[in-house]
Amino acid sequence: MSCTSNQKHILSPHLILDELHLEVFTKLRQHETGNREGMDVSILVFEPLSDNQIKLSFAGAKNGFYWISKNQDIATIEHIKGVRRGVAGNQMVSADFVTQVFTLSTQDMIYVGTDGYQDQNDDKRKKFGRERLKQLFLEMNSKDIESQFEFLEETLNHHMQNTSQRDDILWLGIRV
Repeated sequence: MSCTSNQKHILSPHLILDELHLEVFTKLRQHETGNREGMDVSILVFEPLSDNQIKLSFAGAKNGFYWISKNQDIATIEHIKGVRRGVAGNQMVSADFVTQVFTLSTQDMIYVGTDGYQDQNDDKRKKFGRERLKQLFLEMNSKDIESQFEFLEETLNHHMQNTSQRDDILWLGIRV
């Protein structure tokens, strides 16, 4: 049995999103079917630099990431946004995918994931919220990764009391 390779050897995040958009749109025949479904995606490429620094190249399709850095033991958090365009789907508004480049230092923390955590409601139908999630990341970033996972899980379970999970939830934490 032979396998065909669909490797494109594309390394730039915005070009990866361009190709993914085209492939999904074509394979699902969205132009013919009128299917408007798409997906939110973040592409992060890490490359080592000298002096304990890392180059991060990022492109996001309706998705971003959180970056926590420390300067003299003071942690700050930034929400780096992607463009307001998803991958695939027959979209009314179109924007080009863009690669953004950042220089990270050792001990910086990156969090990237789905919108399910922040969109999760409690028993009064109140969402957890993006600002609250940012504060949660700041609060837990000095903990080891296993403790961060437990902290996120406990906080979400407390928020969701008497409700069920309404969306997928996936978060990845990366310590540089």
